[in-house]
Amino acid sequence: MSGNTKKYSVTLPEDLAEDARVRSGGSGLSAYVTNAVRRQLQRDQLAELVDAMEAENGPVSDKRMSEIRDEMHQALLEQGVIPPDSAQGRKENEAA
Repeated sequence: MSGNTKKYSVTLPEDLAEDARVRSGGSGLSAYVTNAVRRQLQRDQLAELVDAMEAENGPVSDKRMSEIRDEMHQALLEQGVIPPDSAQGRKENEAA
């Protein structure tokens, strides 16, 4: 974690907290939760941006959304973020 920190108390379901603690490994539960909250905030901000863009330009068509997903998937493959064999699994999941 970077920057200033402040201690908060949060309540989590016991099974969820234990799973997160186990998965946090050496980084610790606080770092794990911080990363999860950061990702959620990014998703929320992205959703707000999409809503604003759709309000201005109208909704994105299913065809264009599929094209964008394919472009994003290809970019992640090229960057090595996802393994090459994930391409087939993605197509199978979309077909289901």
